[in-house]
Amino acid sequence: MPEGAAIDWCPGSLFPVISVENVAVLPGPPVLFREGFARIRDRYRAAPIFTRALYFSIGEGSLAEHLDAAVAEFPAVAIGSYPGFDNADYRVKVTFDGRDEEDVRRAAAFVRARIPAEAVLREE
Repeated sequence: MPEGAAIDWCPGSLFPVISVENVAVLPGPPVLFREGFARIRDRYRAAPIFTRALYFSIGEGSLAEHLDAAVAEFPAVAIGSYPGFDNADYRVKVTFDGRDEEDVRRAAAFVRARIPAEAVLREE
């Protein structure tokens, strides 16, 4: 057993759940896995993550100052920039992820408003 591991034995269960910090080791057979996970699932509950994506026909260099402004304006929203390669129909995909749906929507709208409309291919 790793040092500091917690062992969760439940009366009537065949196998324990072993946890170290935020890592849990559960038995493999589905019926035992479900039973073990049922004991620890509340540890992993969190608010959902909301996401939006904007697809652009312009490069990252043209977007950088606008993305920097969005990061400063919406610190609770994670903003990612992903260039398209191969046969992508876009040059850059920008993602907005966060726990507050309205913040995510507002961050995407903030960036979209700063970019010429013809450079925005779509929003998902």
